[in-house]
Amino acid sequence: MIGASITCFVMPMLDKMHIDDPVGASATHGASGIWGIIAIGLFADNPHPLNTTSGRKGLFKGGGWYLLGVQCFVVVCLALWSFTTSITLLWGINKIIPIRMNVHDELLGADLVEHRIRHTQIGVSRAMSAFRPISQEHKLESVHPVGINPGHDSYIEKYSRKNRTKNGKKLSLVKKLTRSPQINTITDAVLTGKNKPNFAWLE
Repeated sequence: MIGASITCFVMPMLDKMHIDDPVGASATHGASGIWGIIAIGLFADNPHPLNTTSGRKGLFKGGGWYLLGVQCFVVVCLALWSFTTSITLLWGINKIIPIRMNVHDELLGADLVEHRIRHTQIGVSRAMSAFRPISQEHKLESVHPVGINPGHDSYIEKYSRKNRTKNGKKLSLVKKLTRSPQINTITDAVLTGKNKPNFAWLE
């Protein structure tokens, strides 16, 4: 519960700091992971016969501050190691293959440009129109929107076909009835109080 609460607190904090972490990995694996390491220094009991804590207990188990200090030092070491190796590797990769996308691809979104995932109702079509001509326009327009369900679409197609058949029969019946002078229908005439026609329809 504490780890989940930390994640829920850190994610909006990163958003407010304008740190790009759309999947919440830093909050989930970073912040909650730090809590998990520190929690050992607080709650660990000597797991005899295992020797994972070298016979030491956590602060709340009467083991003093030693194990908590070790765990906090581990957090610092892991953070420095992760930061240093990530910066070094990304710097090297960027020299060979530029990591930053160009402006057009960035505004269209990496989901569409890189992963061929097209989200609906987020203005992708408008962005593609504004950026024309773009090199990948034909390929990107052919990407299907996410959420397509073949079974669902098949059912909808059958349902629509059945409705078209029913409506076709109704339409032919309406055409026959409208030929009768006894039924008045809407015409192209201007509707006024004097020549207002009666409305006729079939349920």
